[in-house]
Amino acid sequence: MYRSVYAVQCITANACYRRCNKVYRLAAAQLHDLHARPCHPMHSRCMCPAQSVRIEPALALPSALSNRKVHTLAEDTHTRRYATAHKLQCWKCGRDLEEFVERFCSCGMVQSVNEYVNYFDVMGVPVTFDLDRATLHGIFRNLQKDLHPDKFSKRSELEREYSEQQSSLINKAYTTLVKPLSRGQYLLEILGHPVEEIDKADDPAFLVEMMELNEELEEAHSLEEVHKIKEKNGQTISDITAEIAKAFQNDTIQDAKALLIKLNYYSNVDEKIKAIQQMYTGEM
Repeated sequence: MYRSVYAVQCITANACYRRCNKVYRLAAAQLHDLHARPCHPMHSRCMCPAQSVRIEPALALPSALSNRKVHTLAEDTHTRRYATAHKLQCWKCGRDLEEFVERFCSCGMVQSVNEYVNYFDVMGVPVTFDLDRATLHGIFRNLQKDLHPDKFSKRSELEREYSEQQSSLINKAYTTLVKPLSRGQYLLEILGHPVEEIDKADDPAFLVEMMELNEELEEAHSLEEVHKIKEKNGQTISDITAEIAKAFQNDTIQDAKALLIKLNYYSNVDEKIKAIQQMYTGEM
């Protein structure tokens, strides 16, 4: 008797599951929220009397997302270029754009921003942590000279819009890549290991060191003392930056992430030092 009742409950529950699953599929096909149609309007579980069965959306694949492969820098760049470069065309004449980042067509028209490019592509530099600041600045100035919106003031409305988009993207790319901290954080995003707000240093010795460094800065009573702290902190930043570069070269991404978290602390101290120096002398 027990087995028969249990079997009936299982059959009923399975039928309920199929009905709920069908509802979810129909909702997805109509571009509605997959969670908008549970069996009961006040609950995300099926409330049929035989058995409460947890129903997940038919198209949800959380395990696939959580197990997404993280590519190396070289793999990520190659895959993106292969997948998207051939799809780009000039908005004016329809010519296929040969370069992955082609800001001007041969017909002379400025192009819209390619949504698939990363900041390294925008600046025309390798996808690497090892970038020279002076080289980046030179590239930035040359790009802005060609694409600044002022040069397109007498062009069509669409060309002015595209030049503004290009100029804005160049600014964002430069400001992100020119500093080691933001450059490293951006690289981690590309690799699928972004630094989150909840990511904090958890080494007790390091945290004590940072507390002492901040106290030393607060207790400094002269510009000379502040300058000494700045030199010491600057050397630490240089050393950590070199370690980060090595970690990226070796594809030890977690090491790079841990070092970038530490670099963020020292960078914050550096900003405090600049603010104090400004109070003393008005210099940054």
